[in-house]
Amino acid sequence: TTFYRRLTAAFMLTALVPLLSLAYFVSRFTRQEFEHVITTSGLASLQVARRVAEDYIVVSGQDDAPALDDDVVFWLSRVVRQDLNVYQGADLLATSMRELYASALMNTRLDGDIYRALYLDREPFKQDEDPIGGVGYLTLSAPMKVDRKGSIGAISIPLSAHRRAVERKAEEVEGAILISTCLTILLLAVVGWRVARRISGPIALLADAARRVEKGDLDVRVSAAAHHEIGFLVEAFNRMAQSLRGQREDLRRRRDYIERILARATTGVVSIDSGGEVITINPAAEGLLSAGGVTLRPGASLPEWLEREPSLKPLHSSLLQALSAAEDREAELAVTREGSERRLRAIFLPFAPGDGAPSGRIILLEDITDIVRSGRLAAWAEMARRIAHEVKNPLTPIQLSVDHVRRLWDAGDSRFGEVLVQCLDNIQGQVRVLRRIASEFSAYARIPRLQAVATAVEAIVDDALGPYAAAPPPGIAVTRAIPRGLPRVLADRAVIVRAMVNLIENALQAMPSGGTLSVGAMLLDGPGSVPSVRIEVRDTGTGVDPSLRERIFEPYFSTKSGGTGLGLAIARRAVEEHGGRMAIESRPGEGTAVTLDLPTAGSDAGDPPR
Repeated sequence: TTFYRRLTAAFMLTALVPLLSLAYFVSRFTRQEFEHVITTSGLASLQVARRVAEDYIVVSGQDDAPALDDDVVFWLSRVVRQDLNVYQGADLLATSMRELYASALMNTRLDGDIYRALYLDREPFKQDEDPIGGVGYLTLSAPMKVDRKGSIGAISIPLSAHRRAVERKAEEVEGAILISTCLTILLLAVVGWRVARRISGPIALLADAARRVEKGDLDVRVSAAAHHEIGFLVEAFNRMAQSLRGQREDLRRRRDYIERILARATTGVVSIDSGGEVITINPAAEGLLSAGGVTLRPGASLPEWLEREPSLKPLHSSLLQALSAAEDREAELAVTREGSERRLRAIFLPFAPGDGAPSGRIILLEDITDIVRSGRLAAWAEMARRIAHEVKNPLTPIQLSVDHVRRLWDAGDSRFGEVLVQCLDNIQGQVRVLRRIASEFSAYARIPRLQAVATAVEAIVDDALGPYAAAPPPGIAVTRAIPRGLPRVLADRAVIVRAMVNLIENALQAMPSGGTLSVGAMLLDGPGSVPSVRIEVRDTGTGVDPSLRERIFEPYFSTKSGGTGLGLAIARRAVEEHGGRMAIESRPGEGTAVTLDLPTAGSDAGDPPR
């Protein structure tokens, strides 16, 4: 309603201002035109009267007798149909209205302004208005000869009758203008009302519908009949409301779908805000985080809950670290639940709760105890299979040698002594193979207790590469690129050197036809990461097939005949025991690059486990 009234008022004001201005200027112009008509007609009558009077003076009377008197002037007034007054100097000489002057209603003296204008300023005529009895008396005067001697006087005609007629006409015109203006205003009011109703009606319906949408009623539709832009707006609103309803239904279905998944998922899901307060939690997480028969509920503080429960202290520490970091974090923890140790995998994902609130966290908790146990059993089964396979290979020639010696002994063969020596040599060789296999398995199963100290990277590279650089194999070029100023790394020098020697041996075996062996180092110090030093061993050999690259560090996997497949696995485990990381990049025919990332001596995160 307010909009409708404002729109009507604005329309009326917009139309009334120019309309009233036009009426005012038309009325004013009409009056000016009528005044001009009065003056023009008066001058015409005055000119005729003056010409007739001057002609009469020329043809009548004597030079010393006055030619004009009241009778002559009265006759002249009938000729020009205007009352006349003739003045000689400032005094009235003759008039057609003697009774008005005789009754003292009018002054017989010429008005001072007219006298000055005609006699002194020599103006051709003078129009003046004198108040007589409270009414304006308009006259038009002009100079003329009043006798045959050529004396200059003044002739004057009253214009009051003309003015009254003009006033009546002006009033009639102004009345017509007023009636037209009122009718136009009324018409504009009706048109403005209709236009405002056509515009404000759909807008009012849209405003009411928008308020209903704000309250959640997305079934509302606007059915106002409108055209052009208003109609487009109504159609757009209806489409928007329909789209919002569809989106809400889709969100409801998605929410129900997610809630069903979370309610039945074995993985615990907890969402918390930036202060650690629980927003949502699913049944699996409630079971994993319950303590003393009390279940964690939304609204509780997760850090305080974990801090009060001693068995969940490892998860509490990981949560505090995740809240202080901006990126995703993952941790594998050992917690005590119901008197037994359980392995949990916790993943912390940042998320924004909305409304401009600070970032919170989504915590995924998974009990991987059975998975770890199954993995260990599978690993032991695989190890037993590999050990049986590796041990069976040397046992077969040993068994064959013993059987051969027994047959020669039973047959009393003269070659028994010679064959016995050969078989014993073969048995001793296979025993050495068994001892080497046992040693490698033992080395992989147990890394010696590390003696980690601050060690120069250059010293580690020199120990590992020195013998090969001094006497490289035929066709092999050895290069070394260690920049100065690298920080020391926290490492057991002997263990890392053995790991590098293993990498160098593999690189040399990958270049049977010769090539280049390159060893380099660089500092890794990216934002948000732990400072570390990267050592790279690169060759130009045959490379590794992409299908085998993911298995290259698996125990007992080897691409060479006669190997146990433990060399790279032992080297990788040695690096990981130092808190580092080993990776491989390779393309067939372009060579291979193996990198070792070791924490610097000043990094607490890089301290190796003991």
